[in-house]
Amino acid sequence: MNNPKKKLLCPIDKTQQLGYLLNMTTNLVTPNQERTTNMTNTENKRVVTIRNSVPRGLVEKIPAMIEEAVSWMQKRYASVDFSTTEFIFSGTYRRSRYFRNEVECGKYLAPNTCISTRARLYLYDKKSLNIAPKATRGMKVGNEIQMMCALVHELTHHAQYELNTPKGELETTKNELDYLQEAHPDTYKRCIKQKRKTYLDRLLEKHLGN
Repeated sequence: MNNPKKKLLCPIDKTQQLGYLLNMTTNLVTPNQERTTNMTNTENKRVVTIRNSVPRGLVEKIPAMIEEAVSWMQKRYASVDFSTTEFIFSGTYRRSRYFRNEVECGKYLAPNTCISTRARLYLYDKKSLNIAPKATRGMKVGNEIQMMCALVHELTHHAQYELNTPKGELETTKNELDYLQEAHPDTYKRCIKQKRKTYLDRLLEKHLGN
C-alpha cells in the first residue's frame, strides 16, 4: 500500500515571494475531513494552516492579509507579541474563533486564530457603536474584507489575553469598525446607522443648494 501522505514543494509563486514556504500535504481523508495546505513564514515564524475548502485564489492572498492585519494591530498594541499565534483558514467554518492552549485540555499548544473565509460580515450588536441592523444580521462584503475584519477581531482577543484586559466583544467590534473606516470607508458607512434626515435638515439642504 502506498504511503497516503506526500510532501510536495509548490513551485515559486507570489506566496513564496512574500517570504513563505508553501508545503502541500495530500492525505487520504473521510468525507468529514479536509486536506490542508501548511504555510510557514521563515522570517516572522508564522505557522499557517489553510484547508482545501479555501479557494485557490484566496490562498495566494492570505500571507499578505495576515501581515496587513498584524501590522495594523501592532500600531495599536505595541507591547503585544503577535508572532506567537498560529493561523487556520477554512471555507467551512461558520464563524471565526480564537483559542488559547488552556482550551480543550491543551489541544492547541499555541494560541490559534481560526478564520472563516466566508463573504458575509457579522458584527456584534453593540449599541454604543451605532451599528446598523443589517451588519449584525450578516452583510455581504466579499471574502477579503470579511477575512481582514475577522483577523482584526480575533487578534484583538489575542491582545486582550496577552495584556490581561477584559475579554468582551466591544473592543473587538470597535477595532473592526476602525479598520473598515481606514481601509474600506464605503463598507464602514454601510455598517453604521445613518442619521435620518428631519424636515429641518431637508429645508437647510434646500436653502444651501440655492
